[in-house]
Amino acid sequence: MSYFSWHEEPGYWRDVTRHFPSGARLLDVGCGGAWLGDHFDNYTGIDVSPEAVEAARSRGRQVLLVNGDEPLPFDEGNFDGVVLKDVLEHVAEPVALVREVRRVLRTGGRVFAARSPARASASCSRTRASTSTTSATSR
Repeated sequence: MSYFSWHEEPGYWRDVTRHFPSGARLLDVGCGGAWLGDHFDNYTGIDVSPEAVEAARSRGRQVLLVNGDEPLPFDEGNFDGVVLKDVLEHVAEPVALVREVRRVLRTGGRVFAARSPARASASCSRTRASTSTTSATSR
């Protein structure tokens, strides 16, 4: 099973979507196949993987290929919500990425950041994401 098939719409999707109204302008950082776009009309995904961007675009999603070492290609306060699912542990400068997320998030916007715990063994069939949401109330 390919990475994109496995992550097409994971069982934990409600854990992510419940934090944002359906009309939210949502940025999905590290979007993979962009399954989250199935749940939001105003969805933008970004990824550093050309394969992920190609897979997401083939599903009709608005997704950009980005360089992970550069600032996010969006204006300040452009998004109501930002999702960082299984991303921060993969970037060289996570603090810089969080600063960029704060910059593109509107005042009062929400961030969902989570990572799945490491699997205890290769036979483990499911993981539970540790989640947190934060409202951006001041700049």
